[in-house]
Amino acid sequence: MDKNKLKPYQSEEELYKNAENIDKEWKREEYKDYIFSARHMVDDPEHPENCLHLYLDEDRRIRAANWVEWARYMNEHEKLRPWELKIYEGRLYNEFMLWMRMESKRLVELEKRRLEEAERQAKLTALFLSETIFKKSKYTN
Repeated sequence: MDKNKLKPYQSEEELYKNAENIDKEWKREEYKDYIFSARHMVDDPEHPENCLHLYLDEDRRIRAANWVEWARYMNEHEKLRPWELKIYEGRLYNEFMLWMRMESKRLVELEKRRLEEAERQAKLTALFLSETIFKKSKYTN
């Protein structure tokens, strides 16, 4: 494990500078009905169950779905001491919050594009129907 990951972010600017890596390191994962749920895949990509899985609950609190398993893995395999684990956990919570913001913007943009496409389709359908009605009335008169 890279020991730089055991340092907390010193500022929001430092966190934002790492946004590109955060987007690569976190993987969206379905968990119950929660919209924001992701797993930090870097710690053990071959065994996702050992990677921290966070989600935003209905009270808008960040929760870990597998904290005990992740903490055990990090202690046994990465040899993290409890204080190092706490620092790393805080760092991952900050990354998850940024990931949620980025994902939220992405979802809003997708919805916006979907609505624009639906509007375009509605206009085409209206045009087609008006042409069809015009042709039908032309031949029935």
